Amino acid sequence: RARVGAGRVPAAMAMATEGVAAAESAAERFWKEDMTKMALGTRLLFVNDFAGAESVFRSGMMQERDVPKGEKEVRDLRGAFALQYALVSVIKGVASLADDQLDECLQRLWFAEELAGKDSEWLGKSVVRGIVTLVGGVIQCLQHSFVKGVYNVLKSWVWIKVLQSQALNYEGKEREVVRSCALLTLGIFNLLLSLLPSSMLRAATFL
Repeated sequence: RARVGAGRVPAAMAMATEGVAAAESAAERFWKEDMTKMALGTRLLFVNDFAGAESVFRSGMMQERDVPKGEKEVRDLRGAFALQYALVSVIKGVASLADDQLDECLQRLWFAEELAGKDSEWLGKSVVRGIVTLVGGVIQCLQHSFVKGVYNVLKSWVWIKVLQSQALNYEGKEREVVRSCALLTLGIFNLLLSLLPSSMLRAATFL
């Protein structure tokens, strides 16, 4: 009897483990996979492996998933990966200030906005679209398209303004990412706004 009982314990533990894995929703599983990939790309970026980072982010923005029926909380993070892919180009573009590099930055940013638009309505979508528009405006200013650039910096407030009231107290599996991105975005927006000449702000309001 002792042997039978001993044999049943590992079996019961295995069944319990399988039950926990099965209980994990597709949304949670996909989110963990995406965060692991995002962290890898960011790590490569911080050690100046731009090619490696671009490869990781590109794979994330091009991925297609079969979402099980009934899953409502699956996040389409292709726009977020495309934003990271664009930011690699932004870093290289700002370093060189070459026109062709800055043009590539804008192309990547607008593509990220297009992908973000395909995500379901949730706060993370506003984060991505706000950052894309904000950074796009900065790049346009670097290209001396000041009116367009300032306009897009101000336009980004359409998405960024919800972060101040909603993102900082966001609850859910995405809380850590949403809150940290919101704080960074709000800080950058307010810094840029404080640096803009009043003449540019007035010109942008007519667009």
